[in-house]
Amino acid sequence: MKTLYALFTLIILTIPALGQQQTFLGDKELEHGGFGAPVMKLTTVNNDYGILLGGRCGWIINHTLSIGFAGYGLANNVKTHSIGPDGQNYLEFGYGGLDLELIASSDDLIHFSVNTLIGGGTVAFRHGWD
Repeated sequence: MKTLYALFTLIILTIPALGQQQTFLGDKELEHGGFGAPVMKLTTVNNDYGILLGGRCGWIINHTLSIGFAGYGLANNVKTHSIGPDGQNYLEFGYGGLDLELIASSDDLIHFSVNTLIGGGTVAFRHGWD
């Protein structure tokens, strides 16, 4: 009987919420803008320091969602563990794709965001800088 009462109460309380229209981007008028930025990332590659240079750009919707593109490439020499017939091999790679970002409390001075990149890349070996 308690379960039936709890279910009935839940249904009665949620009926008013069903009549309200909600959207992912909010009920206010759409605000939008864009950005572009150079990016430098520091990481480790093959147990060595790596510098990734690239950039990202995006369309910002209602100060809460950014949809754009990003691309990065390895900018410094990273030696591989194998030596080829022409001497030392170096690693070379790059990646890029669709860049999505959710921005929380964007009107506050200090706020945070969650970013993801969905895409692909390439890896190659080269001999020196030639």
